[in-house]
Amino acid sequence: MYQQLLADDSTDAEVWYYLGEVEFNDREPVEAEDGVVRPRGSWNLALQGYMRAVELDPTFHLGYGNAFEIYRLTASGACDVRWEDATQTLTFCPRWQDSVTWLQAETPAALDSAYVSAVAPALWEEAIGIAKQWANAAPDEARPHAELRDLYMLRRRQLTGTADEDVPTYSRLALDAERARARLVDMTPEEKIQLAGLYLANAIYDTAATLAGSAVAELEIDQKNLPPAAANFFIAWGRPGRALEILASHDTASLSDTLRVGEVERGGAIPLVETIEILGSTGADRTDLRAALYSLRTRWSKSGDQPEEIERLISAEMKPIGPALVLIGSGEAREWLDQLDKLPLSWRSYLESMNDSESVALGTVNEFLAWAEANPPAVAPFDLYLVAVATQALGRDSLAIDLFSQIDLQPFAIKHLDPRWGLLSLSYLLRARSYEAIADTANAVRYYQLFSTLWSEAEPDLQAKSDEALGALARLRPRLQQ
Repeated sequence: MYQQLLADDSTDAEVWYYLGEVEFNDREPVEAEDGVVRPRGSWNLALQGYMRAVELDPTFHLGYGNAFEIYRLTASGACDVRWEDATQTLTFCPRWQDSVTWLQAETPAALDSAYVSAVAPALWEEAIGIAKQWANAAPDEARPHAELRDLYMLRRRQLTGTADEDVPTYSRLALDAERARARLVDMTPEEKIQLAGLYLANAIYDTAATLAGSAVAELEIDQKNLPPAAANFFIAWGRPGRALEILASHDTASLSDTLRVGEVERGGAIPLVETIEILGSTGADRTDLRAALYSLRTRWSKSGDQPEEIERLISAEMKPIGPALVLIGSGEAREWLDQLDKLPLSWRSYLESMNDSESVALGTVNEFLAWAEANPPAVAPFDLYLVAVATQALGRDSLAIDLFSQIDLQPFAIKHLDPRWGLLSLSYLLRARSYEAIADTANAVRYYQLFSTLWSEAEPDLQAKSDEALGALARLRPRLQQ
C-alpha cells in the first residue's frame, strides 16, 4: 500500500515515515532461501523510509528516533529483537554487513573482533550523527539529548587505551548533551548526581561539588540512600570514610563463604575489596585498611583452597588492591606478591625503584612502556600510577609527569562506583611535586591548586596532603609574579 502511495507522490514525508514503521516493526518470522529464519520486515527499507522522511521534512523528528535505534542496535550487536506468539518466542540479532542482515540469537556466540574494531565504530558514529540531527530538529524534546549523552558516554567507556585523546572530547560532548537535557526537565537528585559526575569528568570541580552537594542534601532530607555513584565524589575529595558509609547503606554485598573466582565475584569478599580499594586509592593508611587486608588474605587462604585458586584471586584483584599494598610498604606487599606466578611489570618497576639499582629499575620501566604501547587496552590507571611513582622515586620527573597525565585520559565511571577517582586526584599532588622538581612553576601551581580544590575538606588524617598543597601554593605563587 505504501509503495503505491509513494508512486503517486514520492515527496510525502508522512508516507515515507509509515513505510519505515511497517518495515521496522514487522517481526513476523519467515524462512529465506538460505534456510535462515529472519523477520519479514526489512530494516534496510525502514532506514530508507525514515531518512527520506526527515530529508523531505527536517522537522518530522519521529523519523530520527527509529533510524537512530537501527544504528544503535546493529552497532551494539544486541540480540534482543523479539517475536512471539502463543507457541514460541524467537530472538534475532541485527548485524551490519554493507546493510542490515539477521542472525538468530542461537547463532552468534559473540561479536567477532573485526566487527567490534572496524564495523561497530562507524555505526556508532552514524547513530551519533542521527541523534544530533534529531536534537537539532526537536530542541525542546529531552529524549534526543538523553540519547546523545548516553552515546557519548558509551563511546567514552569504549576507549580504554592509555592515552586516548578522544576521552576528554566525549566527556565534554556528554556534558553538553546532558546540560541541554537538564534545561528541559525537572531533574531528580539521582540525575543531578550523574550531571555532577560529568562535570567531575570534565575537571569542572567547583560546579561538580555544588551540584553533587545539592543532590546529596535533597536525598538526605528525604531520608533516601545515596546511589553508589555518589561515593565517587567523596573519593575524589579525600573523604573515603564518607564514601564507605554510602556503600554500607546499601548493604547489598555481604561476605560469601564461596571463594572460587568463577562462582562468586571477588572471591566472595566484595565489601572487603571495595574497602581496600577506596582507602588505598585515597592514600588512607588506616587501621581499618590493614584490618581489611588481613581479613581478605585470611579468607583467600582458607585451608582446603587450592594454591592456584588463591593465585588467580590475587592476580584478578591486584590492580584494585594495589594502591593499598603501596601504602603498607614493599615488605608487606611482597607477602602478597610472592603468591603470584608472574609479577606484573608495573609492580616490578615499583619494587625495583625502591630496592634495586637505578639501571635495573629503569630497564624494567622501559620494558613496561614498550608493553603499554603494544597493549593499550590492558593498561589500567593503577599501572600508570605505580610506574609514575617509581619513575618519580628514580628522579625521572618528566617521565613521571607524562605517566600521571595519561591517567587523565582514562574513562572513569560516572554512573557507577569507581574508586579510581582517588588515584586521579592524588596524581595531581604527585605531578605537582614533579613539576616543582623540574622548576616548571606555572604547572606546579596549577596542579597544587587542582588538588587543593578537590581536597579542601579532606578527612582529618588526610589533611596533611591538603596542607602540603596549600603551603606549596603560598611558596610558589610569588615566583610567578616576579
